[in-house]
Amino acid sequence: MGRRVWHGRSAGTVRAVSGTDPEALAAAEERLARQAPGYLERARQAAASRGVPAQPSARARRALELVDETATVNADVPTMSRRRWGGPVKAAVGRLVRWYMVHLSDQVTELGASVAWFGHSMVDYVAALEEEVSELRSRVAELERDRRL
Repeated sequence: MGRRVWHGRSAGTVRAVSGTDPEALAAAEERLARQAPGYLERARQAAASRGVPAQPSARARRALELVDETATVNADVPTMSRRRWGGPVKAAVGRLVRWYMVHLSDQVTELGASVAWFGHSMVDYVAALEEEVSELRSRVAELERDRRL
């Protein structure tokens, strides 16, 4: 089993950092910057682009948006290669198996769309239930006030 390599450098040992000790976090950032330059910034940008909302219902909707964005599977494989003969070989193999991959990718894409639709319907259903519960709580509080008078 070979060692993992990032940008031509050995991955080395990955150490977990727990807690919020500023010195430990700074040391971990420095280690990561040496071992995988630019990775932390790319990870931060990716997290920011996904924008995780604070409200649970908004988080569920955002998660479904991500499912919608990624539910499509492309049957066309990349044919780029560092070897001169790699590209043509990959293109030939791709043409030979494309009929199978298109069928498979269509099924997976359809499954993704169905899961997304189900998720949207469940989020809408839960939102309606939360609204109804809120209204019922208000009515119960009003009835309890009236009873005390």
